[in-house]
Amino acid sequence: MLTRVPAVLVIASAAFAATAMADGQAMPNVHPTVVVPVITHGPAGAAGAPASLRVTKCATSSVLANRRLEIQAHMIAVTGTVSMQIRAHLFYKPVVGAERELKVAGSLGDWEPAISVRTTRNWIFNKKIDSLPSPARYRMEVDYQWNGSGSKVVKHQMLRTVSCNQPDYRPNLTITGVVRTLVVSGSKVRYAVTVRNSGKGTALAAQLRLMILPAATPFYYPVDSRGTRLSTGTIKVGESKVLSIDAPSCFAGSTALIEVDPGNLLAESNGDDNIWTGGCWLPD
Repeated sequence: MLTRVPAVLVIASAAFAATAMADGQAMPNVHPTVVVPVITHGPAGAAGAPASLRVTKCATSSVLANRRLEIQAHMIAVTGTVSMQIRAHLFYKPVVGAERELKVAGSLGDWEPAISVRTTRNWIFNKKIDSLPSPARYRMEVDYQWNGSGSKVVKHQMLRTVSCNQPDYRPNLTITGVVRTLVVSGSKVRYAVTVRNSGKGTALAAQLRLMILPAATPFYYPVDSRGTRLSTGTIKVGESKVLSIDAPSCFAGSTALIEVDPGNLLAESNGDDNIWTGGCWLPD
Protein backbone atom coordinates (compact mmCIF):
# COMPACT_ATOMS: atom_id res chain seq x y z
CA MET A 1 0.00 0.00 0.00
CA LEU A 2 1.29 3.46 -0.89
CA THR A 3 0.21 6.55 0.98
CA ARG A 4 0.93 9.95 -0.49
CA VAL A 5 0.44 12.98 1.71
CA PRO A 6 1.09 16.24 -0.17
CA ALA A 7 2.50 19.21 1.67
CA VAL A 8 0.10 21.62 3.31
CA LEU A 9 -1.39 23.94 0.73
CA VAL A 10 -2.18 27.54 1.66
CA ILE A 11 -4.66 29.17 -0.70
CA ALA A 12 -3.50 32.68 -1.62
CA SER A 13 -5.08 33.34 -5.00
CA ALA A 14 -6.41 36.64 -6.30
CA ALA A 15 -9.93 35.22 -6.19
CA PHE A 16 -9.83 35.53 -2.39
CA ALA A 17 -8.34 39.01 -2.16
CA ALA A 18 -11.44 40.87 -0.96
CA THR A 19 -12.47 38.22 1.55
CA ALA A 20 -8.99 37.70 2.86
CA MET A 21 -8.74 41.36 3.86
CA ALA A 22 -11.84 41.02 6.00
CA ASP A 23 -10.39 37.90 7.58
CA GLY A 24 -7.28 39.86 8.46
CA GLN A 25 -9.20 42.27 10.68
CA ALA A 26 -8.48 42.02 14.39
CA MET A 27 -10.97 39.76 16.14
CA PRO A 28 -11.71 40.28 19.85
CA ASN A 29 -12.68 36.64 20.28
CA VAL A 30 -11.22 33.42 18.90
CA HIS A 31 -13.61 30.58 18.19
CA PRO A 32 -12.16 27.12 18.74
CA THR A 33 -11.71 24.92 15.72
CA VAL A 34 -14.85 22.93 14.96
CA VAL A 35 -14.38 19.66 13.10
CA VAL A 36 -17.13 18.04 11.04
CA PRO A 37 -17.29 14.24 11.44
CA VAL A 38 -15.71 12.07 8.74
CA ILE A 39 -18.08 11.61 5.80
CA THR A 40 -17.98 9.05 3.02
CA HIS A 41 -19.72 10.27 -0.14
CA GLY A 42 -21.76 8.35 -2.68
CA PRO A 43 -20.17 5.10 -3.86
CA ALA A 44 -17.09 5.75 -1.76
CA GLY A 45 -16.43 3.01 0.71
CA ALA A 46 -18.59 0.44 -1.06
CA ALA A 47 -17.23 -3.06 -0.69
CA GLY A 48 -14.97 -3.96 -3.60
CA ALA A 49 -15.21 -0.51 -5.24
CA PRO A 50 -12.03 0.38 -7.17
CA ALA A 51 -12.22 4.02 -5.98
CA SER A 52 -13.50 5.88 -2.94
CA LEU A 53 -13.41 9.43 -1.59
CA ARG A 54 -14.17 10.91 1.80
CA VAL A 55 -13.82 14.12 3.79
CA THR A 56 -11.57 13.38 6.75
CA LYS A 57 -11.72 16.87 8.25
CA CYS A 58 -13.70 20.08 7.74
CA ALA A 59 -12.38 22.50 10.36
CA THR A 60 -13.95 25.92 10.91
CA SER A 61 -12.54 28.73 13.04
CA SER A 62 -12.46 32.51 13.38
CA VAL A 63 -8.71 32.19 12.74
CA LEU A 64 -8.00 32.04 9.00
CA ALA A 65 -5.05 29.65 9.29
CA ASN A 66 -7.17 27.11 11.18
CA ARG A 67 -9.83 26.70 8.49
CA ARG A 68 -9.11 23.59 6.47
CA LEU A 69 -10.49 20.84 4.33
CA GLU A 70 -8.88 17.41 4.26
CA ILE A 71 -9.83 14.54 1.99
CA GLN A 72 -8.69 10.98 1.44
CA ALA A 73 -8.93 9.31 -1.97
CA HIS A 74 -8.41 5.59 -2.41
CA MET A 75 -7.98 3.54 -5.58
CA ILE A 76 -6.97 -0.02 -6.33
CA ALA A 77 -5.71 -1.51 -9.56
CA VAL A 78 -8.20 -3.13 -11.94
CA THR A 79 -7.52 -5.74 -14.60
CA GLY A 80 -5.16 -4.46 -17.27
CA THR A 81 -3.80 -1.56 -15.20
CA VAL A 82 -0.17 -0.54 -15.68
CA SER A 83 -0.30 2.73 -13.71
CA MET A 84 -2.81 4.84 -11.78
CA GLN A 85 -3.32 8.61 -11.58
CA ILE A 86 -5.36 11.00 -9.44
CA ARG A 87 -6.37 14.61 -10.07
CA ALA A 88 -8.04 16.75 -7.38
CA HIS A 89 -10.26 19.77 -8.06
CA LEU A 90 -11.31 22.37 -5.45
CA PHE A 91 -14.59 24.24 -5.91
CA TYR A 92 -15.49 27.45 -4.07
CA LYS A 93 -19.05 28.80 -3.60
CA PRO A 94 -19.30 32.28 -2.04
CA VAL A 95 -22.47 33.49 -0.35
CA VAL A 96 -23.26 35.58 -3.43
CA GLY A 97 -22.22 34.37 -6.86
CA ALA A 98 -21.72 31.16 -8.77
CA GLU A 99 -19.51 28.25 -7.81
CA ARG A 100 -16.13 28.21 -9.49
CA GLU A 101 -13.08 26.01 -9.58
CA LEU A 102 -9.85 27.18 -7.98
CA LYS A 103 -6.65 25.96 -9.56
CA VAL A 104 -3.20 25.95 -8.02
CA ALA A 105 -0.43 24.90 -10.40
CA GLY A 106 1.16 21.61 -9.45
CA SER A 107 -1.38 20.85 -6.75
CA LEU A 108 -5.03 21.42 -7.68
CA GLY A 109 -6.42 20.77 -11.13
CA ASP A 110 -3.33 18.89 -12.36
CA TRP A 111 -2.71 15.15 -12.52
CA GLU A 112 -0.51 13.71 -9.81
CA PRO A 113 2.49 11.68 -11.06
CA ALA A 114 1.46 8.22 -12.19
CA ILE A 115 1.93 5.35 -9.75
CA SER A 116 3.10 2.05 -11.23
CA VAL A 117 1.19 -1.06 -10.20
CA ARG A 118 4.58 -2.74 -9.92
CA THR A 119 5.16 -0.78 -6.71
CA THR A 120 1.60 -0.65 -5.42
CA ARG A 121 -1.87 -1.83 -6.34
CA ASN A 122 -3.56 -0.07 -3.42
CA TRP A 123 -3.13 3.72 -3.40
CA ILE A 124 -4.28 6.03 -0.58
CA PHE A 125 -3.98 9.72 -1.44
CA ASN A 126 -4.45 12.53 1.12
CA LYS A 127 -4.95 16.22 0.33
CA LYS A 128 -5.11 19.11 2.82
CA ILE A 129 -6.08 22.70 2.03
CA ASP A 130 -5.50 25.34 4.71
CA SER A 131 -6.50 29.00 5.15
CA LEU A 132 -9.95 28.84 3.56
CA PRO A 133 -11.53 32.34 3.46
CA SER A 134 -15.07 32.64 4.78
CA PRO A 135 -17.99 32.79 4.40
CA ALA A 136 -18.08 30.17 1.67
CA ARG A 137 -18.65 26.50 0.93
CA TYR A 138 -15.97 24.22 -0.47
CA ARG A 139 -16.05 20.79 -2.04
CA MET A 140 -13.62 18.65 -3.95
CA GLU A 141 -13.89 16.44 -7.00
CA VAL A 142 -11.34 13.74 -7.70
CA ASP A 143 -10.65 12.10 -11.07
CA TYR A 144 -9.31 8.55 -10.99
CA GLN A 145 -7.61 7.10 -14.03
CA TRP A 146 -6.34 3.58 -14.63
CA ASN A 147 -3.80 3.47 -17.46
CA GLY A 148 -3.02 0.38 -19.49
CA SER A 149 -0.19 -0.40 -21.86
CA GLY A 150 0.44 1.94 -24.78
CA SER A 151 -1.10 4.94 -22.95
CA LYS A 152 -4.53 3.34 -23.19
CA VAL A 153 -7.03 4.43 -20.55
CA VAL A 154 -8.50 1.29 -19.01
CA LYS A 155 -10.95 3.06 -16.70
CA HIS A 156 -11.86 6.58 -15.58
CA GLN A 157 -14.03 7.60 -12.65
CA MET A 158 -14.96 10.86 -10.90
CA LEU A 159 -16.18 11.23 -7.31
CA ARG A 160 -17.11 14.36 -5.36
CA THR A 161 -17.21 15.18 -1.66
CA VAL A 162 -19.96 16.77 0.35
CA SER A 163 -19.58 20.50 1.05
CA CYS A 164 -17.33 21.91 3.75
CA ASN A 165 -19.09 25.03 5.02
CA GLN A 166 -16.99 27.89 6.39
CA PRO A 167 -19.31 30.27 8.30
CA ASP A 168 -18.76 33.97 8.86
CA TYR A 169 -17.50 34.57 12.41
CA ARG A 170 -17.67 38.37 12.22
CA PRO A 171 -20.08 40.40 14.40
CA ASN A 172 -23.16 42.18 13.05
CA LEU A 173 -24.59 45.21 14.84
CA THR A 174 -28.20 46.19 14.18
CA ILE A 175 -30.61 48.71 15.70
CA THR A 176 -33.62 46.68 16.77
CA GLY A 177 -35.67 49.37 18.50
CA VAL A 178 -35.90 53.06 19.38
CA VAL A 179 -38.12 54.56 22.10
CA ARG A 180 -38.52 58.36 22.19
CA THR A 181 -39.56 60.34 25.28
CA LEU A 182 -39.67 64.05 26.14
CA VAL A 183 -37.05 64.92 28.72
CA VAL A 184 -37.63 68.67 28.90
CA SER A 185 -41.07 69.71 27.71
CA GLY A 186 -40.88 71.05 24.18
CA SER A 187 -37.09 71.32 24.06
CA LYS A 188 -35.37 67.92 24.37
CA VAL A 189 -36.08 64.34 23.25
CA ARG A 190 -34.40 61.22 24.61
CA TYR A 191 -33.81 58.32 22.22
CA ALA A 192 -33.40 54.93 23.92
CA VAL A 193 -31.69 52.89 21.21
CA THR A 194 -31.43 49.09 21.38
CA VAL A 195 -28.34 47.75 19.58
CA ARG A 196 -28.04 43.99 19.08
CA ASN A 197 -25.13 41.86 17.91
CA SER A 198 -26.73 39.23 15.67
CA GLY A 199 -23.41 38.02 14.26
CA LYS A 200 -21.12 35.18 15.33
CA GLY A 201 -18.27 37.22 16.79
CA THR A 202 -17.94 39.72 19.64
CA ALA A 203 -18.17 43.34 18.47
CA LEU A 204 -15.59 45.83 19.67
CA ALA A 205 -16.78 49.28 20.74
CA ALA A 206 -18.37 51.31 17.94
CA GLN A 207 -19.93 54.77 17.76
CA LEU A 208 -23.64 55.51 17.81
CA ARG A 209 -24.57 58.71 15.96
CA LEU A 210 -27.80 60.70 15.81
CA MET A 211 -28.50 62.95 12.82
CA ILE A 212 -31.56 65.19 12.38
CA LEU A 213 -32.78 65.62 8.81
CA PRO A 214 -35.03 68.68 8.41
CA ALA A 215 -36.64 69.70 5.15
CA ALA A 216 -33.54 71.63 4.11
CA THR A 217 -29.86 70.92 4.88
CA PRO A 218 -29.04 68.09 7.35
CA PHE A 219 -27.38 68.98 10.62
CA TYR A 220 -25.89 66.75 13.30
CA TYR A 221 -26.66 66.13 16.97
CA PRO A 222 -23.90 63.65 17.95
CA VAL A 223 -24.58 64.35 21.62
CA ASP A 224 -24.80 62.71 25.01
CA SER A 225 -24.41 64.28 28.48
CA ARG A 226 -20.81 65.24 27.61
CA GLY A 227 -21.60 66.58 24.16
CA THR A 228 -19.91 63.66 22.33
CA ARG A 229 -21.01 60.64 20.32
CA LEU A 230 -21.96 57.56 22.25
CA SER A 231 -19.81 54.45 22.35
CA THR A 232 -21.57 51.11 22.28
CA GLY A 233 -18.82 49.39 24.23
CA THR A 234 -18.11 45.72 23.58
CA ILE A 235 -21.21 43.72 22.63
CA LYS A 236 -21.07 39.94 22.84
CA VAL A 237 -22.71 37.48 20.46
CA GLY A 238 -26.50 37.61 20.91
CA GLU A 239 -26.29 40.50 23.39
CA SER A 240 -28.43 43.65 23.21
CA LYS A 241 -27.63 47.02 24.78
CA VAL A 242 -29.89 50.02 25.35
CA LEU A 243 -28.10 53.33 24.81
CA SER A 244 -29.66 56.77 25.37
CA ILE A 245 -29.03 59.90 23.33
CA ASP A 246 -30.58 63.26 24.23
CA ALA A 247 -31.14 65.78 21.44
CA PRO A 248 -33.08 69.02 21.01
CA SER A 249 -36.63 68.63 19.81
CA CYS A 250 -37.15 69.39 16.13
CA PHE A 251 -39.89 70.70 13.87
CA ALA A 252 -42.74 68.41 12.87
CA GLY A 253 -41.95 66.56 9.65
CA SER A 254 -38.23 66.30 10.34
CA THR A 255 -36.53 62.89 10.49
CA ALA A 256 -34.15 61.37 13.01
CA LEU A 257 -31.45 59.11 11.56
CA ILE A 258 -29.55 56.92 14.03
CA GLU A 259 -26.57 54.90 12.85
CA VAL A 260 -24.25 52.46 14.59
CA ASP A 261 -20.65 52.38 13.35
CA PRO A 262 -21.16 55.28 10.91
CA GLY A 263 -17.52 55.20 9.82
CA ASN A 264 -17.63 51.48 8.94
CA LEU A 265 -14.64 50.87 11.21
CA LEU A 266 -15.95 47.54 12.48
CA ALA A 267 -15.55 44.48 10.24
CA GLU A 268 -19.12 43.13 10.14
CA SER A 269 -20.81 40.29 8.32
CA ASN A 270 -23.42 42.80 7.11
CA GLY A 271 -22.78 46.53 7.05
CA ASP A 272 -26.09 47.44 5.38
CA ASP A 273 -28.38 47.13 8.41
CA ASN A 274 -26.89 49.73 10.75
CA ILE A 275 -29.40 52.57 10.26
CA TRP A 276 -32.75 53.46 11.85
CA THR A 277 -34.95 56.38 10.73
CA GLY A 278 -38.09 57.81 12.31
CA GLY A 279 -39.77 60.96 13.52
CA CYS A 280 -37.85 63.29 15.82
CA TRP A 281 -40.69 65.55 17.02
CA LEU A 282 -42.99 64.77 19.92
CA PRO A 283 -45.90 66.95 21.08
CA ASP A 284 -45.90 68.34 24.61
